[in-house]
Amino acid sequence: MQSYSIGVAARLAGVPVETVRIWERRYEVLRPGRSSGGHRLYSDADIDLLRAARALVERGWRPN
Repeated sequence: MQSYSIGVAARLAGVPVETVRIWERRYEVLRPGRSSGGHRLYSDADIDLLRAARALVERGWRPN
């Protein structure tokens, strides 16, 4: 299983890093794994979810 840092995940999903953090914290869009050092680790499925959320937002959807 491939794991990505938040910066790489954000770039692959096409959203800013801060947006990923907000969606994770405020809206619980996803729950990434953590490294032994506590860093977020995103899977391919997490990136797909971020892309889907971005597409919804681009179509006018607002998380609540």
